[in-house]
Amino acid sequence: MSIVSSSLSTARGSRDAMQAMQWRLLQPRPRLASPNPPPGAVKSRISILAAQDHLPLLRRAAHDAKFRFVCLTHKLGAPMAQNLLDPAQIAGERIEDVRTYYSLPTGPVKKRHTRAAQERLQGRVSMEKSPPKSPMFHAKALYWDNDDVVVTSFNWGSQSATDDNPLDEIGLHVHGKGLAERLNSALVHRIDRDRDQR
Repeated sequence: MSIVSSSLSTARGSRDAMQAMQWRLLQPRPRLASPNPPPGAVKSRISILAAQDHLPLLRRAAHDAKFRFVCLTHKLGAPMAQNLLDPAQIAGERIEDVRTYYSLPTGPVKKRHTRAAQERLQGRVSMEKSPPKSPMFHAKALYWDNDDVVVTSFNWGSQSATDDNPLDEIGLHVHGKGLAERLNSALVHRIDRDRDQR
């Protein structure tokens, strides 16, 4: 029960929250799956990730990836090496296509720290900053090989997670034939387009 409950600061806050939940529960529920899938639909398996599930999954993906490992994070903060860059480097020692994308350094991390990280990775991992004025890398995602994609609120490069607050960040791990390949194609197309417009 503790995983779906949290304390509220005031009695009024509790009442307002309960009213909002009551209203939401009374709304018609959308179907998660269509009985008649549209053309091109991919049969997929979806798993929900609590906050503390993210980093173990990223490490497992870096270890298991056979030819592609790509992670998008909005921020690079103090935990960037242990959270993201160390696993990416491990993947980069085995496979060629290992990429990380980010929007901005945060907290104690400065541009010089990201330059030092790039030098340490010795070209095994591509670290790319999002183009100026591009909102695209506010997204937080992970995908590897052809079939596995994670979309999440978790900043892989700047956040830590504990068992104390499992709902602090939530993600979806989607496994389906060709999903990561589709996302990769869309991402590369978008990056190329933004570069051309600079």
